[in-house]
Order: sequence, then C-alpha cells, then structure tokens
Amino acid sequence: MVSAAMLCLALGACASTGAQNCPLPEPHALAQPFNRPPDAAPDESVKATFETYNPAASTIFPDYRLNVGDTIEVIYHVRTGVSAESYRLKVQDVISINFPFQPSLNQTVTVLSDGTIRLLLVGEIRVVERKHRGISEYHYRKVAETGKWLRYNPASDKWESCPFNLTQTADGGWVRTDLDNGEEIRLEDDFPLDESGRVIESLIIDSIGPTGRAERYEYDQVRLRWKTRPSYVEQVGLSATELKDTLQREYDKHLRDPELTVTIKQANIKIDELKKAITTAPRGQSRLMPVKPDGTIDLPFVGEVVGYGKTIQQIKVDIEAAYSQVDLPEISVTVQMNQWAPQKVFVLGEVNTPGLYTVPTSMTLLQGIASAGGTNARAAEDIVMVVRRKGLPVPEATIVNLRALMGRTEEAKAGDMPDFSSLRHDFYLADGDIVYVPSTVLAVAGDWVDLVFTRIIRGILPYGFYTGLNFGYQLHNEPNVTKQHRGRLPNVNVQVGP
Repeated sequence: MVSAAMLCLALGACASTGAQNCPLPEPHALAQPFNRPPDAAPDESVKATFETYNPAASTIFPDYRLNVGDTIEVIYHVRTGVSAESYRLKVQDVISINFPFQPSLNQTVTVLSDGTIRLLLVGEIRVVERKHRGISEYHYRKVAETGKWLRYNPASDKWESCPFNLTQTADGGWVRTDLDNGEEIRLEDDFPLDESGRVIESLIIDSIGPTGRAERYEYDQVRLRWKTRPSYVEQVGLSATELKDTLQREYDKHLRDPELTVTIKQANIKIDELKKAITTAPRGQSRLMPVKPDGTIDLPFVGEVVGYGKTIQQIKVDIEAAYSQVDLPEISVTVQMNQWAPQKVFVLGEVNTPGLYTVPTSMTLLQGIASAGGTNARAAEDIVMVVRRKGLPVPEATIVNLRALMGRTEEAKAGDMPDFSSLRHDFYLADGDIVYVPSTVLAVAGDWVDLVFTRIIRGILPYGFYTGLNFGYQLHNEPNVTKQHRGRLPNVNVQVGP
C-alpha cells in the first residue's frame, strides 16, 4: 500500500526537481478515508474531513453493542422539573385530612398496598386504581370477560378493538388471524424491521392463561423468540383535588356541608426506597450491573432487562421505560461502560498458530488471521469460512476470498496500484466467531497418499522393496567388431529387507 508519508515524499521530490513529467497516481487508486458520506460511490475519491463523518456508515468507529461479561454503570437521577400534570397518589404516600369545623375528624393516613385509605366515619376509600398500561401501539391485551383483543393507541391513550384474534402456537409463537378473510400471519413477521432484521418496536401481549391468571409475553429481539414476563398493572391514583371532591361527597352523607382540606405530606416513597437500594459509599447513587450469561441485567425494583446486543443509548431508553412501567416515571439514568469483556475469536485450519485469541477490542478478519501467524503454504486462501452464531440456534456463515481481498490491483499512471476499495470486505469479527482456513486440493491429496502408503500399507507390511534397472552401453567406432546379444534385457537388481 502507498502511505500518506510516501505520497508526500514523492510529491515533494517532484516539486523540488521541477520535473514536469513526474507521474502521479490516479485519485481513485489512493487510500479512501474511512469516514465517507453515505451517498459516495465505492470508487469515488473523498476528502477526509470531519464534515464527511457518518456514524451509520463508518467502519473505523462501529457502534459498540453490549456483550456477555460487560459491566455497565447506571447512574440514577430524579427529574425535578415542573410537570403540567397534577401529582397523583401512589402507594405509601402520606395524606393529611383536616376539618376546620370538626377537628375530631382530622386524620393523617397512609395509602395502603391495596390502594385504599381508611377514614373515620366513612370507612374505606379507594384512592389508587389498577389499570392495564399500554406501552406502545404494538401492545395487545385480552379481555377476560369477553375474550376479545384490544390494541393500545398511544395517541388517544386508550385501548381500541382489534380487527383480528391472537392465538399461541405450539412452538410458543403468536399468530394473528384476520376476522374478515381468516388470513393467518405470524405476529413478529408483520411489523417494520431495522437493517439487521429485528422488529423495531416492542411486541407485548397480555393474555389470560389456562388457570385464568394474567400472563405477559414479550418478543425477545436478541434471541428472536417469545418470552414470558410478569404482567404489570399500572396504578393510577387520584390527585389531591379529585380526592377532596370524593371525600366531600362521602362525608356529605353524614355531615351537612362538610369543609375539609387535603394535603399530601409525603410523596414518591418509592423513589426514597430506590435511593436507599442503589446508594453505595464508593459510587453514590449508581449501580454496577454486569451482563449475565443469559444476556440480561438486573435492575432494582424492576428485575431483568435484556442488554445483550444493544447500544448504550438503547439500553438507556429500555431502563427508563422499565422504571416508568413500575410507576417511577421520574427516574432518568445515565449509562456508561465500566468494563469491557474481552472478545474471543477462534482461528483454525491452515494457519501457523491456530487457537483461541482473546482481544480487548474488535478486530477485522485480516487482523485475526495475522494474529494466528498468517496462513501457511497449504492454505486455500480463496475459500476462507467465517462462522457466526450471534445467539442463534442455527449459525450463519460466509466465504471470503483473501486473495482477491489483498491481491486486487488497478492500473494507474504510476503502474499497478492496490485497489483499496476491496478492503471494505475486511469486516469486523464478532465475539465467538470461528475463522476456518481450509486446505488446498493438492494438500488434501498429498495427505491421502501419505496416510495410505506411508502409514497404513507400511504398517501392515513392514518391508521395504527396492528395485533398480541397470543399463549399459558402449559407444566406440570399431567397424570390424561384430556386435552380439543385441536386444538383451538389462540387469535387474531387487533388494528386500525390513
């Protein structure tokens, strides 16, 4: 390859000598910058500037995705901004109810776990209701009373009727059946996908199990399968004004024109408990969370959240959504990497030092083969196989031609120049990838001959056979000599020994 320093020296030499016919390489034969604009052609020369940086298309700075063994630090924050909505009561909130003209009825009560408070004279009053919460437009819920399916509409914040039914298959998947034409489509195949073939939105189904209990199914976009999760029911409480109106109606049954005030003395008790659970002396309000072998991380108050295969921004959004589901929408988090798990790449076949290679960061295919000492003389470099499992039951594989990758050239004014555009096929290896360099046909044939004749036959018949043919000729000019024994067979010597 032609480096930038060599190019500058060549240009400097031409300028210093004043040569007019100094050959310059073609622009498209020079090394192309990694940070290319998305609309640039593969062979187009682009000036390497910060303006051309495109994170989506860049190969030098790929998006890092969490791997098993990584450790992230989750720093918790509590949003303290002014909200346009009124505060609604939650479980364990403390409420003070005062009667200016009947002080004997004054009380300070705590919202119990069943969402009720107990007051003098009127008894039990429900202040927090349980409701099914909709997360996205791809959240479905089955009504136990009617057996019909509802779909959440985030625009109206309401559950609307579905024009289809959902049924679970024997393999654990879900199929939607159109009520008009009876067409059946797998639910995960009927939604928009990203560039990697994964469903963009979360698919969640709240169904009724055989025992009559609510069960939640969520589509795991990493393992591409459905999994069960505890069904969460949203707790929606009354505001202070709504509670005051409710109490006035209840006390009006016993008192004439009751006057009372409602004051919330302690609120967001869950946030205080969460702070106690996450606060540590060395780290403050943060928690170190490793990605477990099953690809999940454990969150206080929430439980498991899938982290494997997600970027830092994606896991941040998922963590905040998980806390919003458990009635803690005030929680926001900052996620940062604390420790990277080393990536393991297996290189085997016709390389000089095959084996397992552990590297702290990602490396390309050529870098992986170079780490194994490069290929040997027996290697078939045109059919190198890379196997990638990615957590799938059936792995994926591709074939790479190293000869075309490294030996491709283009004709330029200065002669043949390497075609650097072919190196875009030198992709990054993922954790657990297997690189196999097979043997050539000639090497396999030589191994067969060595195995059959040298090891097998000689092992059965431990004797060596040596055969020699001796030919003798005399070249002289004697016209008077009569030649005899013309056509006689040459001497044959045979030696047999162990």
